[in-house]
Amino acid sequence: MKYIEIEDQLSEYRKTYQDITKQAREVSAKLTDLSKLKSEKEAELLIEFLGLNSTIQINRWINFNGIQTNIKKTPTVNGNSNNWSCSFREGDVIKIIKINKKSVVIECINKKIIKRVDGVSTETNINPQSQFRVESESFRSSILLDSSYYNAFTTWIKRKESLEQLLES
Repeated sequence: MKYIEIEDQLSEYRKTYQDITKQAREVSAKLTDLSKLKSEKEAELLIEFLGLNSTIQINRWINFNGIQTNIKKTPTVNGNSNNWSCSFREGDVIKIIKINKKSVVIECINKKIIKRVDGVSTETNINPQSQFRVESESFRSSILLDSSYYNAFTTWIKRKESLEQLLES
């Protein structure tokens, strides 16, 4: 192969590579947009699926992005505080009490507390009635990590969309 032919082929392949790279960037941007749209739609549909005043049994450890809303911060006294983190463990029960545009307000109905005294763990259930404003996206991603909620949710979406499609025809 002659030098000029090699240069021509290199130039041709560079051009092809640049075109493919440009196309890959465009596809990547579309994938990012669709993924964001899917997450927003999932968050919206999950709230509709669960509904206001529904109780949710927590089946694994969850930590939401959110803040406690119903009490003022107070200092810890003798290791006790009325401030709770926005994390829950297996056995805790929460209730959706308000739905905002970008957040959900939940109330902790049952919280499992594990205390360790002299090397012995004791488990008690309390009703702290603490409320948290949680970001919708955090709520969606945390709840849907539980396979039972995810499976029920996806089945509900398929049924809902099938029914809508049937009603449109």
